[in-house]
Amino acid sequence: MSNQLQAERALAQARVTNELSKRLQGRLEKEAAASTAVRAAAGEAADAMVKNERIFANQKDAVVEKIASDDGGHLASLELARNLSCHRNAAEVEQIGSPVGQEKTAKARVSGAPTSDFDETPEGRAFRERLCGAGAA
Repeated sequence: MSNQLQAERALAQARVTNELSKRLQGRLEKEAAASTAVRAAAGEAADAMVKNERIFANQKDAVVEKIASDDGGHLASLELARNLSCHRNAAEVEQIGSPVGQEKTAKARVSGAPTSDFDETPEGRAFRERLCGAGAA
C-alpha cells in the first residue's frame, strides 16, 4: 500500500472520529441541559408540594432526587402523582361536608311548636327503650 493511500485513509478515519466526537459532545450537552431543566422543575414542584401540604419540608430533597433521577424518573413521578392524588391536607378535610354558597337552616314546625329531640311515636319509644334500657325517657 502506498504512503499516499495510507495517508488518505488515516485522514478519512480522523474526520469520521472527529465527526463522531462532535455528535457525542452535542448529545452530552443536550442531556446535561435537559437534566438541569428537569432538576429545576422538580425543585419547583417539590416547593409547591411543601407549600400545599402534600409533603413535609424534610421530604423535599428526597422527592427532588427521586423525580430527577435518571433511573426510573418517569415511573417515580407517576407513583408520586398517584400517591398525591389520594392525599388531603387539613384545610381540605375541614371543607369536606361543609356547605358551599348559601346555607340552609332547619326550621321548626310550621305551627311554631318546638321540635322534639327524639321520636315520640310508640315505635320510637319502644326502639329507645330497647336501645337505652327501660328507664330511658
